[in-house]
Amino acid sequence: MQFVFKKVTHFSRLLKAGGRLREFNFRKLTDLREDGWFHVDVADDRGDRIIFRLSEHEPGGITPALSLPEWVRDAMPQLYDIIKTAGQEESLA
Repeated sequence: MQFVFKKVTHFSRLLKAGGRLREFNFRKLTDLREDGWFHVDVADDRGDRIIFRLSEHEPGGITPALSLPEWVRDAMPQLYDIIKTAGQEESLA
């Protein structure tokens, strides 16, 4: 029996989005079919969680894109910068 262990990458960043400081939580998906994707979640004004996935390799690779609030879509350039930085830090480790 062979065991495969993969390092889990998860982190949080504070960003100003929608006029408020919000905590975005990131987790890199390690499934072979999901390589290069990050699971992202953030709380809205009522405390409900907004959950979506971002692609590290494709700008604009986001699911589900239609149901995201405008303040999340406006923060996308900053979110892409964060996951690119995380990918570079991971390759250095």
